[in-house]
Amino acid sequence: MLMSAARYDAAIEKFGEANTKGPHFADPLEMWGEALMAKNRADLARDKFEEADRYAPNWGRLHLKWGEALFYAGEKDESKKQIAIATGLDLPSADKSELESWMKSHG
Repeated sequence: MLMSAARYDAAIEKFGEANTKGPHFADPLEMWGEALMAKNRADLARDKFEEADRYAPNWGRLHLKWGEALFYAGEKDESKKQIAIATGLDLPSADKSELESWMKSHG
């Protein structure tokens, strides 16, 4: 809800609390990364995605967003690796559409 209201700092605070309560749960870390990206902090987001990968290595959306963060952080080769991983994983239709759009825009 906070993310959809563009209250990214408040969302990040909640994701931090959730991560403290469940430190081996990937969702708060991934969403924290998305909130950081929304704040144009892809450099910080990639660390959250990398941490989330330890708990959910086969999560397609995680790899998609991680690839985006790496791209915006200037790490193009690493970005391509994460996007390639995402293409090989199951994705819900909304994430598939997002991945296809990303591929068209960024090759």
